Amino acid sequence: MDDSVRRPHIDRWLKPLAVAAAIGMMLTLLMGATVTNTNSGEGCGRSWPLCGGEFGSREMIIETSHRLVTGVEGFLVLFTGIGLWRTRGHRREARVLVALMWISILVQSGMGAWAVKSPQSSMVMALHFGFSMIAVTATALTVEMLYRGTYFQSRTRSWTPPALFRWGMWFSIIAMYGIAYLGAYVRHSDAVIACYEWPACNDRFIPVMEGPEAINFAHRIAAVLGTMLVFGLFLWARSFREQRPDIEKVLMVALITILLQSLAGGLVVLTTLSLISTLLHAALMTILFVALCIGCRMTLPMRARESVAPAPSHGAAIAPAGD
Repeated sequence: MDDSVRRPHIDRWLKPLAVAAAIGMMLTLLMGATVTNTNSGEGCGRSWPLCGGEFGSREMIIETSHRLVTGVEGFLVLFTGIGLWRTRGHRREARVLVALMWISILVQSGMGAWAVKSPQSSMVMALHFGFSMIAVTATALTVEMLYRGTYFQSRTRSWTPPALFRWGMWFSIIAMYGIAYLGAYVRHSDAVIACYEWPACNDRFIPVMEGPEAINFAHRIAAVLGTMLVFGLFLWARSFREQRPDIEKVLMVALITILLQSLAGGLVVLTTLSLISTLLHAALMTILFVALCIGCRMTLPMRARESVAPAPSHGAAIAPAGD
């Protein structure tokens, strides 16, 4: 993989801009969760992008703030993508990240507008959180790429983990996306309070498998299986930590995060959907997904370096960048 950077003068403002975009995307996700938890989705009525709700109401303020932050974040992602393309457009990783950032925020915004103009089913609304999580991950991976070798350990090792482990890592992000979707569906279908206890469900560890109780319990079982999967991958990574300590570290972060996220899920139930517990639950799920995606990138086999980078235009120099 070519690690050269075209137009290094752009790189000076691109890095802090990417950090701002990643923080802004996480803020957008949390504000969206706030809209859901406070039932503020109709705070602007059925109007979009303008707001036609009751002026000064709590719901209108929350929904308007969410739209404003999303609009600002759209520009941050736009300019981050342009800068990334102009400095690293000759690298496939950069092109993929630009496409992922732009497509995910467009789909996320479009689904938000669709939900306002025309009420959607719980299954469709749950996808909104999934695309928000992908958007956060794309910006976070962009930051990791830009600062790789500076604040983050450079992946220069030639040792590649076993193929089965790599497949397990990729399966883990598919599984975690499914668990996140199921959790969002539980929230949008009002099945959270179907089990008013935790970890038991209505005085039973295995409740009646029908209706909202079944949906809630399925999410809990999926969370347990997901935790076991991450724990197994972590133990496997420890077996080759001398060759790849970076993978062990990121899986340690993932394991700690998923354990905390499980506790946050219990807190959601025990506090009857308090705002802080639901935001913490959503934030930890997103951090977990980001950590696993970074781990997947680390498991990719090293590619042979491209022979020559594209010639810089306008006489711009080529500066090295860690990769």
